[in-house]
Amino acid sequence: MNAPRLPLPALADAFRGVEARYVVTPLDRDGRLADRSVLTLMGWSAGQTVALVVEPGPIMIARDGPGVRIDRRGHLSLPVSVRRTCQITPGDRVLLVADQRAGELLVIPSRAVTHMIEVYRHPPGLGARP
Repeated sequence: MNAPRLPLPALADAFRGVEARYVVTPLDRDGRLADRSVLTLMGWSAGQTVALVVEPGPIMIARDGPGVRIDRRGHLSLPVSVRRTCQITPGDRVLLVADQRAGELLVIPSRAVTHMIEVYRHPPGLGARP
């Protein structure tokens, strides 16, 4: 029996024309995201305030709204309360998904990525794959 494949055509259609960047980066002891390239792609700069929304799994960051300020060196720090809620500790790597068209940046903790992979490998109700 052939294992089902990821829905790549549907995924490709959903993101056609989207300027997105995917980066895996660690958080330092102060909660700063090490990689700044996604902030540059988004057009966000030092001193700008961005909104944070913590959802089950990812953290969504949007251009406008109250939230956190990008520091003078152009780094974004996740507040301690957000890191605790998402169980992110210093040194943990996160997946950043920058969607330029939507003006949103997703921060996906590594444990959420692992969970997505496990669900793909062992879909609920289908048992283990061969």
